[in-house]
Amino acid sequence: MKSENMSGFDAKISDRLARLSEEKRALLFDRLKQTEAGQRNKIHKRDRTEKVIPLSFAQERLWFLSQLSPDSVSYNEAGAIELIGELNIAALERGLYEIVQRHDVLRTTFVAYADGHVQQMIAAESPIRIKTINLEALSSQQQSDQIAQCLSDEVRRPFSLSAGPLIRFTLLQLGAEKHILLVGLHHIIADEWSIRILIKELSVIYDAFCSGRPSLLGELSIQYADYACWQREWLEGAAFNKQLVYWKQQLEGCSPLLELPVDLPRPAALKHLGARYAFKMPSGLLVALRRIGKIQGATVFMTLAATFAILLNRYTQQHDICIGYPIANRSRSELQGLIGFFANTLVLRADLSGNPIFSEFLGRVRKTCLEAQAHQDLPFEKLVEELAPVRDMSRHPLFQVMFVFQNADLEKLELSGIELNEIAVDTGNSKFDLTLSLKEEKGELQGYFEYSTELFYERTIARWAGHYRQLLQAIVVAMDKPLSELVILPEEEKRQILYHWNDTSAEYPQDQCIHQLIEEQVKRKPSAVAVVYEDQQITYEQLNTSANQLAHYLHDQGIRAEARVGICVERSLEMIIGILAILKAGGAYVPMDPRYPKEHIAHVMEDAVPQLVLTQEKLQGLIPVQIKRFLLDTQWDLIFAQQPDAPDSTVSPENLAYVIYTSGSTGRPKGVGVTHRNVVHSTSARLHYYQVPVDGFLLLSSIAFDSSVAGIFGTLCQGGRLVLTAEDSVLDPSVLANTIASRKISHLLTVPSLYEVILQEIAGKEECLKSVIVAGESCKKSLIDRHHAYLPQVQLFNEYGPTEATVWSSVYQCWVNEDAMIPIGRPISNTCIYLLDVHLNPVPVGIAGELYIGGVGLARGYLNQPDLTAVRFIPDPWGEIGERLYRTGDLARYRIDGNIEYIGRTDHQVKLHGFRIELGQIEAALMQYETVREAVVMVRESAPGEERLVAYLVENAQVSDRDSIRAYLKGILPDYMVPSALVFLPYLPLTPNGKIDRTALPAPDYFVQLAHHYVAPRTPTEEKVTAIWAEVLRLEQIGIYDHFFELGGHSLLIAQVIARVRQAFAIDLPLRMLFEKPVVADFALAIDNLRGQESELQLLPLAVVPRDQALLLSYSQERLWFLDQFEGGSASYNLPGAVRLTGELDRSVLRRSLNEIIRRHEVLRTNFV
Repeated sequence: MKSENMSGFDAKISDRLARLSEEKRALLFDRLKQTEAGQRNKIHKRDRTEKVIPLSFAQERLWFLSQLSPDSVSYNEAGAIELIGELNIAALERGLYEIVQRHDVLRTTFVAYADGHVQQMIAAESPIRIKTINLEALSSQQQSDQIAQCLSDEVRRPFSLSAGPLIRFTLLQLGAEKHILLVGLHHIIADEWSIRILIKELSVIYDAFCSGRPSLLGELSIQYADYACWQREWLEGAAFNKQLVYWKQQLEGCSPLLELPVDLPRPAALKHLGARYAFKMPSGLLVALRRIGKIQGATVFMTLAATFAILLNRYTQQHDICIGYPIANRSRSELQGLIGFFANTLVLRADLSGNPIFSEFLGRVRKTCLEAQAHQDLPFEKLVEELAPVRDMSRHPLFQVMFVFQNADLEKLELSGIELNEIAVDTGNSKFDLTLSLKEEKGELQGYFEYSTELFYERTIARWAGHYRQLLQAIVVAMDKPLSELVILPEEEKRQILYHWNDTSAEYPQDQCIHQLIEEQVKRKPSAVAVVYEDQQITYEQLNTSANQLAHYLHDQGIRAEARVGICVERSLEMIIGILAILKAGGAYVPMDPRYPKEHIAHVMEDAVPQLVLTQEKLQGLIPVQIKRFLLDTQWDLIFAQQPDAPDSTVSPENLAYVIYTSGSTGRPKGVGVTHRNVVHSTSARLHYYQVPVDGFLLLSSIAFDSSVAGIFGTLCQGGRLVLTAEDSVLDPSVLANTIASRKISHLLTVPSLYEVILQEIAGKEECLKSVIVAGESCKKSLIDRHHAYLPQVQLFNEYGPTEATVWSSVYQCWVNEDAMIPIGRPISNTCIYLLDVHLNPVPVGIAGELYIGGVGLARGYLNQPDLTAVRFIPDPWGEIGERLYRTGDLARYRIDGNIEYIGRTDHQVKLHGFRIELGQIEAALMQYETVREAVVMVRESAPGEERLVAYLVENAQVSDRDSIRAYLKGILPDYMVPSALVFLPYLPLTPNGKIDRTALPAPDYFVQLAHHYVAPRTPTEEKVTAIWAEVLRLEQIGIYDHFFELGGHSLLIAQVIARVRQAFAIDLPLRMLFEKPVVADFALAIDNLRGQESELQLLPLAVVPRDQALLLSYSQERLWFLDQFEGGSASYNLPGAVRLTGELDRSVLRRSLNEIIRRHEVLRTNFV
């Protein structure tokens, strides 16, 4: 019978094995081999007389982190249990005492020695006292407040790892039969599984003690210290090497950082402050997810984790994402009932490349999870040490997000006659940037996001919870859709982004051309001054007449609708007349700035093939001989005879108004064709938005730059006065300041970098200026602040828009006390702006996306480049048939209020040493420094193949040294974002349009310092430091510019270095110092500074204290007293000595001498109570 049953059982196993895939079968056999090896490598109880008990690797990491931030409570764990019923407090206290005595780890503390090594110390006994707080006299609301306060106090109260105890209990008495038990402990002695064991054992012991019986729990076969010793030995075996090889291969080449979009600038070092945002999933979702898992052979954990990876991909656009997840790490039977910190962390590397369908991606995740499970024994701490990633105190190594799933309801908590209810505790910490924690609760899914409050606002996390919920619902019904087609936006957010924020419809003169709007002003105010240049000016009537006559001439030359006419002139009245004449004749003007390189002008001529060029006598050499030309400064006699009335023209709003050339990715400029409808709309939107009418507008832009369109037509179409300056004064701030004052300029449009220097000149002495517009570059907060400080009465606007969308597409009015990132505002009238990912999905609020523009302002396209036009101007997925979107190549994100923040160019992000860096973030940080007025950051080669960040700075009158600026940056930016070189310049070079000319920035003249050549120590401190580093890192030579982590340093070696430095210099150097100053020269300087501070302290006189009261111990005495409490009767710190005395001894004199010494030195008569 027995044999038959076994045969049947074997047959079932064989059938199941046969149905396994080859992959699963291999993983099963591999795990069985590990199990067999585990039986051979069993954990044994150690001899408790051993003096040195090592830490487990998990404990070692937490000890190290506690040394970095001694006051941190990041790894405080707290639990709260409501107890309803008649509570036997004495039995409860005895039960907790029994558990603490039963599990050595609960009586453990950690001691560091002078050589840097750390060991566990287990106290023979640890008295347990429950702190009782009686709240019975308080009202229900007062009790709730006190409970919250007690919970907060518990999680915010640090533990001393060296002094202990590392577990504490508080009992809140709310009524005769209602209590709350608070349990606080440090994660270094217990994990979440341990809490369950503690409660389960308490249930058994409490029941026995209430009944007057002894504890029924047997003695533990091993203790946590036995496991720690075993783990160290296991690392020396073949299994360790096999698992290490797997993880090295699995994580090779993985992206070190997940670039989550943060609400707040990431600090140089996180304090791990956090909060939780709880949410629930729709009813029935868990059942649907199980159905998916059954079809795909995947667990619910795998499906939820895969969905989380997709969410992170949508937020970061990264396709190689690492997510941490915890495992109990208790596969060995002897660990099942043991309290301790066993939990290990595995890394799920999610491959989202190729835009697979969800079922395929889930298969990838499933395979990765199964393989990770088969190699789960390698301690995460050891993996970090072996991989040696770039260390950064603002980020967790290898991954920055964690996923936790509790896939079954916890066992119901029970005490004899007592109903127990678990109370959720928010520790106020966040060990990672973001943790998604989910659990099954009565057949449904619920969970929370734990997030860093140093990085995120709650409203952001609330939106993300909604996106995750939406994504899961999408997956349930669309498993076979590509990942890019899975919807993450809830319908309400989608409507807001696509339609509400783009509801910009407004009336404008659709049937008119741009010159006809100017003609209306001629009729309205013919004698008003239209254009001023130096000491010349013309009225609207004179401007119109001259333009009409020139238009007739152009008409005679064959200029009609769509004909392109070049205009290459210096600033003058004739420049404006020429532009207006071309438009009146029906042609499209092609502006060329004579200051531009000849090659540029030649390319424009060759590409645009103008029928005629308006120019000046001295500029004829720029025009190819075969092209017809008209000289605006010397050939007016040819047109004086022309009719003063406007010529007949067949031009319509759909015809070209101008072609402006912009820089191209190939290095050759490309012409953008803009129609009359485009310009009329752009100008009408400007007149509609800006409520203060233009009196005098100072035109600073070249006509080859499209912001000139705003100045010329925005002024002349409302009857304002357009003021031109001479060529040589366009970039001269003092001349411009005088012009603004003398010409009564009311409106100004320029790039931020030029306005920065103009502002310095006009500060405090400008009264006529009413409105300033900056555009063409990122607008920095420092400029906004200076503007409102210097010109508080003047409105300031930040405009955004590419040439392809006719000058401007959005605008934002800048106020006092703006955030660090200045928005580009909202779409102007009849314009829509979408922020889309690479698959043209709208991105959520706060997430970076490429900016696409639609609406009436969209240009016709690129001249002679239909393929490029088709690529950059695409059909609008949400518009009417024939409507288009322009792909800008700019990155931006929505604010919560719908305003848009410009982040940078998609091609301005750089990747350096594996880190993705936005140069604008570094520039913004530099601009906040008190002496820096302007800043530009670039990547340059310091040696072939070696790139470095270089910052170019223009300072105010006050001058700073490089070290102080670097120190400032290191306080607010991660190390990898701190420029290697700082170059001070008197001014930043500008292009003719006033933009910063990055190509003209000089290379640093001290790049030799950046090329990692060996530089010998210069001071005794540097000599000692390099010697210590060389010894610990086992290197022959270390220079003063070498970086500890780049040389292979890691957390365990940091402890050794700090221990040796403390000993060598007799200073109390904090462990975090090596993180903050990882370069020898900086580290040595920090030591010298600390020694200087301590020497100042040593100058304080020693004072005699009264002997009629208890005296404190010195720190050294306190430590030895503490160790003596662990090892009562130990002779470890006895200092024996023996002296052989030869000759006649007078014992009486010897005794008196010794007594005199004892009398003289009171420490020899001291004891400790």
